[in-house]
Amino acid sequence: MPVPLRILIYPLFAIASFLIFFLLLFPFDSIKGRIEMEAERGLGGKYNVQIEDLSMALISGVELKKITIKEKSGEHQLLMKVDEAEIHVSLLPLIWGSVRISFDLVVDGGSLDGSVAQSGGEYKIQMDITKLNLAAFPLLKANYGVSLSSDINGKIDMEVFPAAPLRNNGSIFLDLKSLKLAESNIMGLFPLPPLDLAGPKGKSKVDLVMNRGNIEIRSLDIKGGDLDLGIGGKIYLAQRVSNFRFNLRGKLGFSEKAAAELPMLAIIEQQKAEDGLYPIAISGRLKKPNIKVGDFNIPL
Repeated sequence: MPVPLRILIYPLFAIASFLIFFLLLFPFDSIKGRIEMEAERGLGGKYNVQIEDLSMALISGVELKKITIKEKSGEHQLLMKVDEAEIHVSLLPLIWGSVRISFDLVVDGGSLDGSVAQSGGEYKIQMDITKLNLAAFPLLKANYGVSLSSDINGKIDMEVFPAAPLRNNGSIFLDLKSLKLAESNIMGLFPLPPLDLAGPKGKSKVDLVMNRGNIEIRSLDIKGGDLDLGIGGKIYLAQRVSNFRFNLRGKLGFSEKAAAELPMLAIIEQQKAEDGLYPIAISGRLKKPNIKVGDFNIPL
């Protein structure tokens, strides 16, 4: 065999042999078990994490398939299911003691892709959202009694300091193409019938920015369905979540169909303005918010 050909073939053969033996002998089951264990520990030990399959995805990456998260106690309620996840760890930041992970998740036909970087007590989160269906996250129903389905696109860009929320910065923009509520009972206190909350013609969106722990809701609009909601204002963070404070104002309305199925609206019927909408204001702390429709205080 000519020398130039050997120079080309032998290194390629060596690399191919290494990759073959690496893939055959790599302890995928042990790595899968370790990822499951660390994920369960990160969730406080209250949930069971299962990964059906794990494989390598290029250098410093893994591909996971069919990830499920369930409650460990009670009826083992399914809280989340991810069809596929590709995760990569950037090697260079590890030298300096920081971590940067990029991810691409496929969830019920939609996707979440972006990165999370951790350095000291700071987390930087960037994420693009495409065709997100909230029905893929049963934890909303399990924890709050809310059963939602959706079609949401958006972008999240945040700097988060878990130990110092007054340093948080960032922005969130969500385009709600569709938002539907199945029959629900919010916190076991507010039964609701099925409702089409947002439709494709309503231009529903969530647009907020955060500056040093103060959240400015530029717009929270849910329209085009049985609900007509427009609200804005500020939320002030604090060291304790229960001390978060609200200063929000807007207007709320319902379709004829929704009004007919919500007899509780009779209580606030006199608060309706000339435009057919109800003025709404939310103030106070998260622990005990003050929700006011017109001049009527909602008892909580």
